[in-house]
Amino acid sequence: MGHKRKRDDAAPAQSQVVAKPAPGTKVFSSGNAVRDGLAAGTRQALVAFHQQILTPQSKLPLAITDPTVLIIQHYFDVSPTLDEVFNAWQEGDKRRDEKLAESAVLLLAQIVRILTQLPFFRTSLIGILNKILASQDPFHDLLNQMIQSGKREQIIAGLSLASALINMEPLDPMVGATGHGASSTLPIRVWNMLVEGGTVKGLGKLMVMRKRNKEGTADYGDKDPMDKPDIRHLCLDLVSTMLPSQSFHAHARPILKPLYFNILDDPPLTIYRLLTSIWRAISLPSPGIARRVALALLDENAIEHLLSLLDRDEIEATSGKSVAEMTSAFLDQVTATPGKGICFQDEGWYPRTPKDRLLSMSADVEDEMRGNREERIRKGLHNRILSNVVRKLGSKVVDDKGRRGDWVLKVMRACPEIVAGYWPHSALAIEPRLSARWTATMAYVGRIISLPPPSMSTFRQPLPRGSDIEVAPPRLTPPTVETVIESILPSPLTKQHVTKGLQHPDGLVQYLTALTLARGLQKLDFVQRLFRDIESEMGSQPSTSTTSGESPWAARGRELEMECRRRVPDLQVLIGFAQKSATLAPAEPETDEDHALVAKSAMITEVALRLFGLYHRTLPSLAQEVRFDVGRLLVSSSSNKAERRERQQAKADKAGSVIGGETGSVASVGTAGTAGMGGGFGYARGDVKGFEALSQVHVVELLSQAKGWQWTNKAAGSQYTYFYHVVQLHLSTRQPVAQGMTTSLLKSLLAPTLLFEHDPSELDVWLSALPRLSDSPAGIIQQVHLLSFLDDCVRRCAKTPYRYLEDGQAVLSDPTSENVNAYDDDPSESTSPLLMAAVEQFVAKVLGQHIATEAAVIVTNYLRRVLIGLVGKMKDTKFISAIVDRLEMAVKDSKAKGQPRLGLEEAVGLIKSDLSIVGGMGDQLADEESVIQLLDDDKWRSHSFERACLDSTSIGWSTATPAHLLSLVQSAPDSSRMRYGRLIVHLVASTIAPLNSETAKQALLEVLHACLVSTKEEPYADKLKRAVFASEWIRKSLLSSFGVEYRAKLDGIVLSLDDESPAERDITGQYTQAIADVFAADRKNRELPVHLGVLRPWTRFLESGIAKGILELVLKKPKRLVDLEERARVTIGDVVRATLDPPFAFGHLATLLKLDIISPLIDLLRTTSNGEDKAKDTDATTSFSAIDVSSDSVRMVIESGKSEAFDLLSVMVEVSPSAVAAFHGVIEADPAILSDPRLLQAAEKLVDIDIAVITQSQSAQNLVRAAVVALQEHGKSSEAENVRAGIDLLVSINEHHPQHVLDAVRKVASSFTTSVSLLARALGSRGRGSTGGALAFLIEQGLRHVVRACSNDGPLPPDEIERIENLHEAIRNVRDVEIDVVLAEPVITSIIQERLQVPQATQLADLLCRRCTLKASFVRQHLQLLFDSKRYITLSGASSTPSARLPFVNLLEALFVGSPYASCQPNFIEPLLPLYRGTLALSDRKALGIFKLFESQRRVSVTSVLRYWSDSGAATGGKSLDAVLSLDAGKVMATCCAFPLRRELVGASEDESKQTADPVEEGEGLYDPAFVLPMLGAALVEGEMSGLDWVEVLRGNALGLAVCALASRDAGMRTLAGWVLARALATVQMTPFHERDQLVYTLRLIRHVLPSPDTDDTVDAVRPHDTARLPTLTSLFIAHALRAIANPGHFLYPLTSRFLLQRPTFDAYDVPMLFGMLYSYSDEFKRERGWIIRLLRDGVRSEADWRVLRRRNTWSLLATMFFSSVDPALRRLILQAMKSMLRIPSGARTLVHKSGLIPWLTMQWDMSFSRPSRGAGEERRRYLDLLELAVIGCVAGDVERAKKASEASGESGASGASGARGIANWLEATMGVGVDEKEKENGEKAGQWLYPKPWVLDTGTLLKRAIPEADIDRLDVLARIALRLSSVPDRSESAALLLLLANRLRKLIPNATANANSGPNLASEGSATTMPAVARTIEYLFRLGLAIPPDDSRRETKDAVESIQKRMEGLRGDVGEWVRTEKRKFAWDEFNKAK
Repeated sequence: MGHKRKRDDAAPAQSQVVAKPAPGTKVFSSGNAVRDGLAAGTRQALVAFHQQILTPQSKLPLAITDPTVLIIQHYFDVSPTLDEVFNAWQEGDKRRDEKLAESAVLLLAQIVRILTQLPFFRTSLIGILNKILASQDPFHDLLNQMIQSGKREQIIAGLSLASALINMEPLDPMVGATGHGASSTLPIRVWNMLVEGGTVKGLGKLMVMRKRNKEGTADYGDKDPMDKPDIRHLCLDLVSTMLPSQSFHAHARPILKPLYFNILDDPPLTIYRLLTSIWRAISLPSPGIARRVALALLDENAIEHLLSLLDRDEIEATSGKSVAEMTSAFLDQVTATPGKGICFQDEGWYPRTPKDRLLSMSADVEDEMRGNREERIRKGLHNRILSNVVRKLGSKVVDDKGRRGDWVLKVMRACPEIVAGYWPHSALAIEPRLSARWTATMAYVGRIISLPPPSMSTFRQPLPRGSDIEVAPPRLTPPTVETVIESILPSPLTKQHVTKGLQHPDGLVQYLTALTLARGLQKLDFVQRLFRDIESEMGSQPSTSTTSGESPWAARGRELEMECRRRVPDLQVLIGFAQKSATLAPAEPETDEDHALVAKSAMITEVALRLFGLYHRTLPSLAQEVRFDVGRLLVSSSSNKAERRERQQAKADKAGSVIGGETGSVASVGTAGTAGMGGGFGYARGDVKGFEALSQVHVVELLSQAKGWQWTNKAAGSQYTYFYHVVQLHLSTRQPVAQGMTTSLLKSLLAPTLLFEHDPSELDVWLSALPRLSDSPAGIIQQVHLLSFLDDCVRRCAKTPYRYLEDGQAVLSDPTSENVNAYDDDPSESTSPLLMAAVEQFVAKVLGQHIATEAAVIVTNYLRRVLIGLVGKMKDTKFISAIVDRLEMAVKDSKAKGQPRLGLEEAVGLIKSDLSIVGGMGDQLADEESVIQLLDDDKWRSHSFERACLDSTSIGWSTATPAHLLSLVQSAPDSSRMRYGRLIVHLVASTIAPLNSETAKQALLEVLHACLVSTKEEPYADKLKRAVFASEWIRKSLLSSFGVEYRAKLDGIVLSLDDESPAERDITGQYTQAIADVFAADRKNRELPVHLGVLRPWTRFLESGIAKGILELVLKKPKRLVDLEERARVTIGDVVRATLDPPFAFGHLATLLKLDIISPLIDLLRTTSNGEDKAKDTDATTSFSAIDVSSDSVRMVIESGKSEAFDLLSVMVEVSPSAVAAFHGVIEADPAILSDPRLLQAAEKLVDIDIAVITQSQSAQNLVRAAVVALQEHGKSSEAENVRAGIDLLVSINEHHPQHVLDAVRKVASSFTTSVSLLARALGSRGRGSTGGALAFLIEQGLRHVVRACSNDGPLPPDEIERIENLHEAIRNVRDVEIDVVLAEPVITSIIQERLQVPQATQLADLLCRRCTLKASFVRQHLQLLFDSKRYITLSGASSTPSARLPFVNLLEALFVGSPYASCQPNFIEPLLPLYRGTLALSDRKALGIFKLFESQRRVSVTSVLRYWSDSGAATGGKSLDAVLSLDAGKVMATCCAFPLRRELVGASEDESKQTADPVEEGEGLYDPAFVLPMLGAALVEGEMSGLDWVEVLRGNALGLAVCALASRDAGMRTLAGWVLARALATVQMTPFHERDQLVYTLRLIRHVLPSPDTDDTVDAVRPHDTARLPTLTSLFIAHALRAIANPGHFLYPLTSRFLLQRPTFDAYDVPMLFGMLYSYSDEFKRERGWIIRLLRDGVRSEADWRVLRRRNTWSLLATMFFSSVDPALRRLILQAMKSMLRIPSGARTLVHKSGLIPWLTMQWDMSFSRPSRGAGEERRRYLDLLELAVIGCVAGDVERAKKASEASGESGASGASGARGIANWLEATMGVGVDEKEKENGEKAGQWLYPKPWVLDTGTLLKRAIPEADIDRLDVLARIALRLSSVPDRSESAALLLLLANRLRKLIPNATANANSGPNLASEGSATTMPAVARTIEYLFRLGLAIPPDDSRRETKDAVESIQKRMEGLRGDVGEWVRTEKRKFAWDEFNKAK
């Protein structure tokens, strides 16, 4: 409060009267005028200037050229600190002139508000703020006094300035919420000033002071309230910025309560701004922080007052939305969106209980859950705030506008736990009565009931955040019934209320009651299905809580059903309700009132039927208690009257009579089919709509679910069965839903019976043939005739099915044969016994005159449809023809008896005409006009495939016909496609004229191909293919010239076959053998072109023997091959490939060369040499390498002159030693032949084996000339291989004849092409002789070319970049070539000036700078060019990556090192600062090396430059402390967790050659401790640090990094860290702050932990004056503890503080807090457990750390916890911690030999298959990683023990010696461990130490279990482990593992040539990651095969080794090339020996 004046104090001076000019009046014209006017200190001047610059808030921001801004700027120019205004303010306070002070403060506030949004004035504004906040100035106290004065004008002035200052800079929500770095932000500083001055305490009272009119109400009008703000709006403006800040949250309660209490009177714009500020504060921070902010800003009071805004409909102009809409959207986000605001993710119907108890919930816990309901709900809620608000609303949710109700529904949807607790407090009027309030209440209750149940994730066991909840198993205990039932049938909706509602006299009450009950039962149905799904997922797990052993979920479902039975009416009530509704409407409505009653009856009837179905589905026990025939819902007794009326009406409208006049028999009558119950309601006519149609759906759905329904019985009161009425409903309905449901109902009724059990797809034929109902009476009569006949047939067949089955078998029976039926081999080809029943009844009724002729014709037409559909499932038409013969015989017999039967014989004739077309016996359909057709015939023909085919045959096939048929095929199921295809097979074989044309055949084959391709299901596709290729016509067409006109269509049919399918090999084998027989029959090859055309599609199915036979027959008459077309030659080439026998194919070399069939020979050689699996099936007894290739053959290939022939020669030389000798002989006879560049590839292969070729001068010259020609033709893609071969030859020739190469190079190097650059690169990298001449010349030419290329305008093309890269590699790899500085300097200059953006060019300039001696002036000049370049500006940005900066920094380093004296100048060092990020990336390490070079050269500390460094790249204030505080705290902590233990402080070389093992990006996420620690030390020395600075240092984790440095292996790093900690301890004691004592205590613990240098307790030997080394685990724990000191809200703070404060000393060699956190039972147990495991994972880095863990038996604890846990995240952490332990060799050996690690892994591997597949696969991969580390440690340990044993004993066994030598050799070759010969011999002497141990056998066992299920990535790991295991002496396991691995690889990649994309050689473990998994696996297995003993005589082992060798030969890269070369050399040596 302000100063209280005493009585005797002088009265304050009165301020002079001033004249206030109008706003915007220009009083001052310049800055000097303003300064002079304000310097007088008069109020008039202040007011005048204030009025001149007065700008409403709604007009901001102003343009920088606005006069108002300009005058303020001019004033700042002459008075930067506004001393005149501050002096006036201070003078007003001294003189007690309140008006003067107010004017000065308002002027300051106005200036700040205008300039805040203009970044140009930021520095000036910060100066004003600093002056107000400065402790030496009184302005902060004056501002607080003004706000607390209690006077309105002064409060407004003070709040105006305070809000302007606090809004000077937006507060980052993350900074404000976390508090990290918050003290330095401007809003926080202003707020802290207000807190310290006591102003914040009174903001709550000020919040209610608002502007009011004369009536005392708030009226702001349409203007922005901030234009003339009142006190409340200024407070809101002040507070809105601070909402996300922790500093505000501490004082929020007294401020927020009046803020929300008065929000109802605020204008819409204010509400919009306030809600936006609150949402921004809640939504922007991270989820955890946002939750804390939301709880601080929103409570029950806030939500209640916000809900009151839902009644306001004023429109806010900015957004265009009303206040209610804005508030609703805000509430939806903060209260109805889980995870946002105060809406927290709940557990659905489960209460909030400790998760450990929830995971293992027992009966006792469940009983506890059943305790006091209110208490359980109160304690078990996650969203208690929302629950309380919803409870208080009660019945208010049913308001007029429904906005509160909608909000409550959204909250309940997001938080299902709230529903159960709402009902006791709802106070809803449920008693049934006809009132608007009751109607709205019931509707709202129904909406609550209709809310979806909780998500499936809530029913699974809880997992840590971020884990995949789908892999978690379900909870063991289901939710309680009382919670679930309240969401389904709530307690206020009692059984009495529902019963009373259903029996209420008013229909609306009845309907709403029934509708609400239906909603509850629908939700019950969903919950029951959910419980059943969970039960099936859990499996049969007996529960200990149930005595019957029933599953707990099944038991809970039964309990839920019983509880629902108590809350729903009895079924009799429902039946009475339905009967009453059915009789409500009159039978024949006439008036509008009658129609209204009909609609009312339909509505109530629909909901009654829905309830009836729900009762049967959800409450079957209740429904079964009342015996009721569900069929009565379909047909009732009153339906007979409707049937009679419909029949009489139809007969009256139709001409003629149903009774056959000629027979006098009674016509078949049917029913209109009603769906009803009791009174008969819901007619089943096809024209029903609305509720009647929905009633049909309910009835059909109920019938499909009813159990034991006798559908073959006659319906009560009807003469037909229920089947009749179902079919009639199926045909009559026009509703797609009802039709689909009736179809499913009919299939469910008929398919399981003997009628269609043999082939359920046949039912589709019968159903699709049924006629649809027509509107005409004739259509009704036709349907009655047909359905009555079909109903009789189905009833008879269902009673005696076997009788009709026997009749069907007897149709084609032969009394003289034992074969009863032709279709016994495939029962699916037989027909349904229903067909025989229909035939029998047809014959009986026709002969017995029991059916009218019209009805008989209708039945015949239906049978016609069925029979045509059945043709497609039979191999021929014999059976169908026999059936038709019976029908025809019956008709003839009836006529013989005198029955006219007009039209019946013609109808049967139509069937015979259809069959005649299909069978090929007739080509015209009979006359259909004389026969009565079904009325839907036209529509049926449009969608019937069979009818369309027959009609097309009748009218003639055209090119447009297949389009319609193809559309039918695409839309049909596979079963129908199979029938369609078989029908096409019948038609295509027909010889009748319409089908014998080429157009018809083409169309039929096209449709057949579509059927074959579209049919995917295996049984149908297999049947169709067998039927197609078994057709005689298809076979004849495919095997002869018969089908030459449509050969393309036939080839497409053949291509539909799968050559990999075993089931189709029988088909292809038969056809290929038949084709071979065709070739054999044509001995003179007269029809060879035709036969080759027949063979073309079958070449991929040819077996080797058949292919060789065909090829022999084809090539025996060479003269007939001269005029063959190209397609025929391609076919012959395919046959050559299929032979898989190179010796056989090369026996016809001359003929094949003449035919130009060369590429197939090349493919054949490569295929067989690569060892494809198909090659094992060949009949060849010899390989191509054994063929004696003569010189004549080689000369023949060369003389052919074709490019492919030279490629063939290259392959021949590669795979055959005799070809090598022959080619060598040809060269010796004619050396000039080598001048042809196409021979380069063959010559290269020859040189690899026989170097004598290039030692001869003449041959060498010829090869050089050929290579030169190839280099000059490099532009052609086809010549690329020749160029490569030419370069290889030039490199080899250069070793023997360098002058020849130099002369050639001078000819081609005039233009430095890409090929020439490749030559230079090859000479530099692979040249083993004197490369100086040629290479020097090429480098010289290349440098000149680069100058020209870099000087050109425009970007460098890719080929130029490739040339620059090749030149760089050539220079880098050679050391004996001097680089002329005269040539190098122009290159460097051109690159720096033009091409710094090209990394390859920058690398070349860097290399030239290092290889040449540069002048100092040159270095200075080009350093300046680098720092002035655009590339420097780009790389200085924050978005640049280390990989982009590295070439630039390398070039800088080269220039600095080139002339340190000239370069180590401040003007060159300072520009490095933006490039340096302080990380461990290679670019940053090199930049730090430059800084160190400056330090050593100039003898000046580089801290003077680095103090301006910041992590963001912007310059800081020039203090080292600022640089330290700018570090990213998260990255510093990551550096602590992954501290670079081997990083050296001084003397570390950053030579790039030593960094090749690390990728460029390594360390980008880690800071460099060699930079951070010196900067921290400089900050401690520079000046005194405040307490807040110390807190920020702790929060930035820099002090923790110094502690972690005590574990470094570098003594200098440890010494510096010790000095920093000592300096910190000494400094911190002089600075008072809250955390000081605890920090001092912790630092002293560290000091006492460090042993003195003269003790032996240290980890390493400690030199004098060196700081001892701590275990990494200890130092990392201390780093975490220091971090927690500055973050008391962190969960770790109380734990680490308690741990450290409870003991006077700290044991550095024990695991801190291991047992307490690993077995924690607190609410945060998961967090604590995860943290300690992560500490173990990150902290185990050395032997000392392993000794610490071994002391506490840590691995056993983790293994036990892993076994018992189901949390994937925890299991993953444990495996990661185990991996860290196994990286330590001694740890790996201990765990394997003493702790049984490998058997434990085997057990876990077996158990992983019972876990969900998604998480188990990842775990199995981690198991293999652990196994690999264990094997590495054990192998290394065995070698070490062998060395020790060799020193103690000189005796050893022979086998042990070989094992030790094998280990030494393998370590040397694979792991890079150098072992000299003496050590190998010592290992041989100590062989007895290396013999097999149990761990070897255990490892083999685990590998054998893992291999069968491995994919290619996992196989890569398994092969690497097996390779490491092969180093042990006993290699029996290696052979078995190699066999398994090779077989698994063959299954995954069957083709040996599929080793594509193989990468470079596996030189080391690091480079292995760059190779594809397939190539790595093959190489590992190849090395494993080399370790197999040669005396292993098992055939399968040798086959496995050979297969891997074949695959290895197919790899590209150094190793693959080496294998191929060695193989050729071996074959050459064997060839020479044989000669």
